[in-house]
Amino acid sequence: MAWAAWLLLASANLAAGIHQASPWELRLAALTDLVHLGHRQGSFVKNLDYKLKLRICSAYPADAPVQVDLNEVTIRKALEYKSCFEYTGDMRSGDNVNFKVAGLGSGSFTIDDLPKEDAVLVLVVRRHDKASMAVSFTSHVFARLSGPQVALLDTFQGSSDSVVEIQQKEEDKTETLRYNSVMALDEGSYKVTLHDRDSKQEYPLEAESDEAYVIIRCGVDSEVLRSYKEELILYPASADDKDAKAAAYPMAISWALLLALVYGAG
Repeated sequence: MAWAAWLLLASANLAAGIHQASPWELRLAALTDLVHLGHRQGSFVKNLDYKLKLRICSAYPADAPVQVDLNEVTIRKALEYKSCFEYTGDMRSGDNVNFKVAGLGSGSFTIDDLPKEDAVLVLVVRRHDKASMAVSFTSHVFARLSGPQVALLDTFQGSSDSVVEIQQKEEDKTETLRYNSVMALDEGSYKVTLHDRDSKQEYPLEAESDEAYVIIRCGVDSEVLRSYKEELILYPASADDKDAKAAAYPMAISWALLLALVYGAG
C-alpha cells in the first residue's frame, strides 16, 4: 500500500474511535475469548539511517503486571497498569510483541508495514470490553515530526461523559481534545484536565521540540468485574510528574521501614 494511502487509512481508523484491525497491524488472542484479526505480511526492515521508537503502555486494568516479549525475548518483565516504556532495539517485519498476564499468554501484536523514516509507534494494551478480561490493542504512528504532537487515545470501558481539556500555562484559552485524535502543539508548559460534572484531575505536560506525546484515558466501569476509576496516562511524563513519583517512592519505603522497626522492636 502506498504511504499516502496508508496514512489516510490510519487517520480514518483513529478518528473512528475504537481501533480496528488494518492491513499493517494486529493479530490478537484473548484470555477468555479469541479475537482473530487479519493482517497482511509486509516488508518492513529497520534501516540504520532512521530511528524507530516503540513505546508500549499498559491501560489494562489488573493487579498483576504485564510481561512484554519481542518474539521470544522479554523486553519488560513487569509493566504495571498505567505505566509505559520505550524500546529502541532492532525490529524486523513480522516481529511479534507478545503480552502475558499472570504468566498466561493473552495477546500478540504483529509489527508490519511501518514508514521508512524516523517514527514513533505507540502500542497500548487494554481491555477488549468491560465484561471480560480479554485483551485488545490501540496503536498510533507518529511520523514526520516538525514540532510537538499529542495523540489522545481512549481505552476506557464503560459509560462516561468526561472530557479532556488542554491549557497552556499563563494563557486563558482552554481547548477540548477529541478522543482518538492528534493535534500539534507549540513548545511550552501545559495543563491537561480530565473532568466531568463532579470532579476533575489535572496533569502537567511539557511540550518539547519534535517530541510525540500520548494521552490515554484508561479505566473500566464494570458490573461483573472489578471497576477501575477513570484516569489519564501521559507519556513521556513531564519533569514535574517524574519528580513527584520519585519523591513518593522513597517516602513509601521509609514508612515501611519505620513500621518494620516498630513491630520488630515489639
